[in-house]
Amino acid sequence: MKRIKLLVLAISLLLYLIPSSAMAAVVHSGRLDLVGPNFNIDINGDGSSDFITSWRTWTAGNGFSQNGYDVELNFAMRFINTELAGFSGFPGAKAPLDYGELIRPTPPNGLLWSFNSNDSMLWTTIDMGNEPFETYSGIWYNLNNKYLGFELKVGLDTFY
Repeated sequence: MKRIKLLVLAISLLLYLIPSSAMAAVVHSGRLDLVGPNFNIDINGDGSSDFITSWRTWTAGNGFSQNGYDVELNFAMRFINTELAGFSGFPGAKAPLDYGELIRPTPPNGLLWSFNSNDSMLWTTIDMGNEPFETYSGIWYNLNNKYLGFELKVGLDTFY
């Protein structure tokens, strides 16, 4: 009986001294079935929106305007970005990742983590002076089966 008590005490002490590891969970995976194009997603379930999409519009007059579709950041989130050509280290559009690429502290394929994105994911341009009057472009235009990598800090925990 004394050995069992000692064994239980030893196991309890060992469990107390070993740091607990956090279990990651996927809060959402797959296609979003939401009415868009603008939507808010509470990724970590804390009641505040973490992932917010929106269109930004620039109007130059004379029938010309551009709309940029992008994801806004909350204070605890960073995205994997590409670099804009000619601006070494300057973050560009949020990189579309291939299935199987790992999202981790070190970004894949030489990409970088950044709070900034200086280019929208998708553009629509309306120019009534040139045909076609409406054109689409952007790093996410005409893509299938890609995903967006992000880092989200919640308290002392970091999720990818």
